Amino acid sequence: MTAAPSGPPDIATILSRVKRPSRMVVTAGMPYANGPLHVGHLAGAHLPADIYARWCRMLCGPGNVLFVCGTDDHGSTSELAAAKAGKPVREFLAELHARQKATLDRYGISLDIYSGTSRPETFPNHVAVSQDILTRLHRNGLLSKRSSKQWFDPKVGRFLPDRYVRGTCPNPKCNATDAYSDECERCGHQHDPTELISPTSALSDATPEMRETAHWWLDMWAVSDVLKVWLQGKEKTWRRGAVADPLDRVMPALHFPNTHEAAYKDLKATLPAHKMKYTAGKRVLLQFADKPALAQGRAALQAAGIDSALADEWAHRSISRDISWGIPLPPTEPDLAGKTLYVWPDSLIAPIPFTMAALAAKGRDPGEWKTYWTDPSARVVQFLGQDNVFFYVLMQGAMWVGSQADPTRLPVAGELQLTDVIANCHLLVNGEKMSKSRGNFFTGDQLIDEKGYDADQVRYYMAMIALAERPSDFD
Repeated sequence: MTAAPSGPPDIATILSRVKRPSRMVVTAGMPYANGPLHVGHLAGAHLPADIYARWCRMLCGPGNVLFVCGTDDHGSTSELAAAKAGKPVREFLAELHARQKATLDRYGISLDIYSGTSRPETFPNHVAVSQDILTRLHRNGLLSKRSSKQWFDPKVGRFLPDRYVRGTCPNPKCNATDAYSDECERCGHQHDPTELISPTSALSDATPEMRETAHWWLDMWAVSDVLKVWLQGKEKTWRRGAVADPLDRVMPALHFPNTHEAAYKDLKATLPAHKMKYTAGKRVLLQFADKPALAQGRAALQAAGIDSALADEWAHRSISRDISWGIPLPPTEPDLAGKTLYVWPDSLIAPIPFTMAALAAKGRDPGEWKTYWTDPSARVVQFLGQDNVFFYVLMQGAMWVGSQADPTRLPVAGELQLTDVIANCHLLVNGEKMSKSRGNFFTGDQLIDEKGYDADQVRYYMAMIALAERPSDFD
């Protein structure tokens, strides 16, 4: 006899099936401390993170969720903006921080703390956590000291960070004349500083020149196999924009001039399983399943007279700078004294001391941060713009894995857990990304004060334009 069909499950049964993290941290992409918050920040990072944090509080309980953010204070961007305003850096940052926080409050962004990387509630812990991670990376061999050429202004006698040099974008499809030394905000092109056309110093009218300077370089290639395993596990749960490019980069690969293509095709069938595609500079790129297969394939190519190079250009980045405004490096290398942490790794680490500051503000032990960041049953979810995926996924992933006791495996309990990344496309103005440095933006306050909109109207509009799927023009 067939049993009678049961009715739909009750609410308690449904809830019992939901996997609830023990603790959660939600972060929103940190705005540079060089101007007011524009609607691109709100639409792409702060509002989606706020909606998600509110849901997480209902899921896990408000005491188990921290929504943290703050201003990205260090580096050349803030230093240059303060100089242009004719104010000391700390005074400029304090005024700007208050203004940004007031905008977030107007839009009901329910942060547990809006701090800043240089603020007193954060900076001491930020130095301690950053130097601990750097020391561990150095111990594990992921940091090496290299001398490289960097822009130097002969008129003012100082090295120039990337943001202090502007010129014409080297991308032949772009004609922007205000590209930064390492990237163009108009077309998104990332380039080597030496490729910049007609460089100009932001500190003087001098043409900068390249001079040797020593810095720490992060070796992400050393942990790329671990990152590959992690990212392959995210292919079905992350948005494609957050996982596709990073996973493509970490696949072991080599490249060679396309003049060898015919010879390659003659021995293709004898090589380990791989994928072939064409890449920039008239080169052929081969991706293999793992590094042993890559080594075997490269040896076979070499034996056939085909010289190749590893496709690991993405994996080696300088992470220190010749400026004083930032997080000082640990005293591991005496000749690096006086240098500071590059603003990107600085900002990747910052949500940890923000978490500590949020706990302290609630009267809780700042040491509880570990139950949010190092417990496998907890979860950290980070909202950011599409152009920041490389840093939050690959650089941060390499720093977290590389600072473990054993960097050849995924993290275990007590170690920094790899985070979930939710990347949104850009809100555009006339087809271009909003940018404070370029001035093509509307501020959040303008929409309320000048356009007459209510904050909830703007929130609703931003939530409906589907930046999760595609860029949208603000009109």
